Amino acid sequence: LAFNGGTLYQCDIVNVIVIFGENKTLGTGRKNYSVDLNYVNHQNRIKGNMDRLSSLEALAGKISPLSKEPDPDSIKMFVGQVPRSMDETELIRMFQVYGPVYQLNVLRDKTSGVSRGCCFVTFYKRKDALEAQNALHNMKILPGMHHPIQMKPADTENRN
Repeated sequence: LAFNGGTLYQCDIVNVIVIFGENKTLGTGRKNYSVDLNYVNHQNRIKGNMDRLSSLEALAGKISPLSKEPDPDSIKMFVGQVPRSMDETELIRMFQVYGPVYQLNVLRDKTSGVSRGCCFVTFYKRKDALEAQNALHNMKILPGMHHPIQMKPADTENRN
């Protein structure tokens, strides 16, 4: 159901988007998630749409965000041989194949803001980081690079 200018009308749900993130604009550092529903107005399909909406409401009650923190045994990984043209979004997309990413930081030049061709990535689960390392380290050459990805635990991980 959607409410538009005082008129209650029926609609088809055509897309469900679940967004996980951190509220950086307010500086609270709190993790949050939201569910957006995209819809198309079809007043002649009231019964079917009510059933869909009931199903989505039931699903929404089961959706929960990932843990606020990664597992205690998670590993922060250093990743080298990354094209300077790859941004955070592209890198997260590449790493998410192996599991949910908790944090990704591209190292950038302080003056120009240009990528230095490497990043740090932390997965929620240790096994996902190790799976990514096994699949990528010395195995995959990214477009525009001459050498394969170098992926290993960050130096801070070796100090513990």
